[in-house]
Amino acid sequence: MPAERLSMRKMKEVLRLYFVLGLSKRQVARSCSMSHSTVVEYLRRAELACLGWPLPDDIDDTALETRLFGKERSGRWLPRPEPEYAVLHRELRRKGVTPSVRRRGDSYDNALAETIIGLYKTEVIRHRGAWRTMDMVEYATLQWVDWFNNRRLLESIGDIPPAEREIKYYRQMQESTVVV
Repeated sequence: MPAERLSMRKMKEVLRLYFVLGLSKRQVARSCSMSHSTVVEYLRRAELACLGWPLPDDIDDTALETRLFGKERSGRWLPRPEPEYAVLHRELRRKGVTPSVRRRGDSYDNALAETIIGLYKTEVIRHRGAWRTMDMVEYATLQWVDWFNNRRLLESIGDIPPAEREIKYYRQMQESTVVV
């Protein structure tokens, strides 16, 4: 027997907690008294329906349910749509197009980017609490990037900021070309 769906009121609360407050999926699950897998599934459906927070003004509970579950109301989960493999294959064969995993080092670059994004989310987005406006997020992001690039102390380079190390490096390069 399929599980009963969440009320649209509870679904809206899941979206609000996740997108506005930046809670993790597990925190949202605890807050709404539901399983983690339910939160993951509902957020996946919201992503597939291109829904975030705030919801569009013209969407009521019925329209929200239709966008999330389609017209069917049997309670069965909708399968994830399959990509059009023929189109993907054709696009990948075009001149100049290469899959990102083809070159050496790409997966490491992706891992580094994901690490920095995770650090940013932990130190800025989740640490500072609820954000009232996008301007507040942008300003906090600029402050963090400035600190990250110019003022944080790195043990691996002698407990000095990266910007200071860069200045020393270019000064040494300039001095070595003058000597030669």
